[in-house]
Amino acid sequence: VVSGLGSGLVLTASAAKEYGELTASTDTGKKLQQWRFTPTGYSTSYKGFNLIKSIVSNGHGSLKASYIVIHETANPGATAKNHHDYWNNDDTYAVHYTLDWTGDCYYCVPGNRLCWQVGNGNAYVVGIELCHATNSYDFKKVWNAGIQWAAWQLKKNGWGIDRLLSHNDCRKKWGGTDHTDPDGYFAEFGKTWAQFKAAVKKSLS
Repeated sequence: VVSGLGSGLVLTASAAKEYGELTASTDTGKKLQQWRFTPTGYSTSYKGFNLIKSIVSNGHGSLKASYIVIHETANPGATAKNHHDYWNNDDTYAVHYTLDWTGDCYYCVPGNRLCWQVGNGNAYVVGIELCHATNSYDFKKVWNAGIQWAAWQLKKNGWGIDRLLSHNDCRKKWGGTDHTDPDGYFAEFGKTWAQFKAAVKKSLS
């Protein structure tokens, strides 16, 4: 649901493209106007993941991102859909994307809307939560899909590898957060952030 105050609001073509198909709206004469959109489902399949557009939040203001940031959920075994559904009920800390070992990548918050995710760096990043696998087989799937998602985002925006950050990088760059993910999650399965970043860089070439 996208809401706004006033009766003179106009749903632009770009907003419709961003959110999906308009299925219902309130009386435009009401003080609070709302537009509801249907999820587009498996709208696009990319190498390594299926993008499921299902907007659950309009975020906390406008955003013009210049980086992408990688998180991990710290919620072992919970899927991307689990997190999507949770954010649908409480979107306070919803993040733009979440991805799991099934290859499902939920697009939950528009890329031009701000999420509370990296403290003082919130105004600069589009983020993804990588779901926390409980075994090496599933972790490998998340790892590979995460690499492909990051490469896709960078290519889509015309950015280089210097625009890829971890939450830990954001902590050091801007402050306002004490999180160091996804370093600990990667280490649990014998991987490092440096290896992840190198794999994304390779996928860009």
